[in-house]
Amino acid sequence: MDLRAAALVAVFAAAPPPGTGQPLSTPDAVLARIEAAVRRGDGDTLAGLAPPGGRVLVDLAAPRPVRGSFAAGQLAVVLGRVFEQVSTSLFEFDPVARHLEGATLFARARWVWRDERESAVTLVVTLEWRSPAWRLVELRSAP
Repeated sequence: MDLRAAALVAVFAAAPPPGTGQPLSTPDAVLARIEAAVRRGDGDTLAGLAPPGGRVLVDLAAPRPVRGSFAAGQLAVVLGRVFEQVSTSLFEFDPVARHLEGATLFARARWVWRDERESAVTLVVTLEWRSPAWRLVELRSAP
């Protein structure tokens, strides 16, 4: 691959998906994209927030137990299966429950979904700054 092709790959990897209009350069933009994706049941958008060439650690106790470290393609499939089983009623980040530590942001969200009945869980979402963008690195159920 020549240098121009490599540069284009890097630019498109950091660019927001077409039509979103939001850069990944602020934590708030990424958290808003995560909120919208979970509400829509869109595992592909969440997978697009994974670090290029990296993995996302997932530890969900519910609605379907999922544990592992997934590359973007795997993450899209795994979360897609979770979203197929439930209908999200509410997903929102607590604006007070955020903690920035160096280049890492921890945020808590409440996720309410419906399958046979309505259920809820608190998630901890971890983002890391990986220039030029904030990236999703962990998604786990809070104790």
